[in-house]
Amino acid sequence: MFTPYGKIGVCLFVLITGYFLGDKFITVISVINRGWKVWSETFFYAIFMWIVFAFFSKKLSLLLLVKSILPVTTNLYWFVTGYIILILLLPAINLLLNNINKKQFQYLIVVIMILNFMIPVLQKNLEIMIISPYLLGAYVKINGFEINHKGFYLTFIMVISYLQVVVLNVKGHGLALTIGIIPTLTALLIFLIVLESKPFYNVTINKLATTTFAGYIITEYPLMRDLLWQKILNLSNIKSALFADLIGFSAIFIILYIGVFLVDLVRQKIFNILKIDNIPEHIVAFIKNNSYIKRYLK
Repeated sequence: MFTPYGKIGVCLFVLITGYFLGDKFITVISVINRGWKVWSETFFYAIFMWIVFAFFSKKLSLLLLVKSILPVTTNLYWFVTGYIILILLLPAINLLLNNINKKQFQYLIVVIMILNFMIPVLQKNLEIMIISPYLLGAYVKINGFEINHKGFYLTFIMVISYLQVVVLNVKGHGLALTIGIIPTLTALLIFLIVLESKPFYNVTINKLATTTFAGYIITEYPLMRDLLWQKILNLSNIKSALFADLIGFSAIFIILYIGVFLVDLVRQKIFNILKIDNIPEHIVAFIKNNSYIKRYLK
């Protein structure tokens, strides 16, 4: 049940980024700061979990250690790698988006969406899936976008996605339906519905949102993923798919919205005390104030 919705979450995350950043002039310093925040949180949890698993299992995987030390360059998390690459390219991407007309923007989206459509067929270039929702988010912000009967289309596509995965997973093809254009369009419909909704402010939701990325990093760490889905939540022997979905939903709620929430609050406190997020700014300030380095750079 949950397989189709993971990539929808990915697309929503990037689409939100495109909506709020797509029409802005992005500096190199700002993307370094944004990339650093994502990288530092990923590095923290990757190293932390490797140490925990190494302590309890008494097994040391040097290859996984290297990947944990370099979680972005070794593609330990494909989404983190793709997202940071996107962030670092934003100065050039946004320069392009803000200097082309509406027709050229639409052409660019169509080309990227066609490539996105080919992902389930080729099973390659997942980074394209990150570019397309960013472009859509930026387009909505810059040009606006209207779709009638969004609720109907959203319900239809999500039901079809679920039925396809349940049926085709038996043959091993279900995963191909959860990437590419389907989650991108689903995310777009959800986003447009939210844009038309009445704005509200909720402290609890906002606080939970700050720990959502940690939920992805923790549960998708290779050893944690195996522990969760092969040992703790091994539902392969349950014949009722509905019952298995109910157990899975309950476990996800407890793990993500209670366990991860509490853990990440501690991580946030540590980062605030050590001022981890401000490290790039301190480095830039040090370079600017160091006359020898400035002479060398010249």
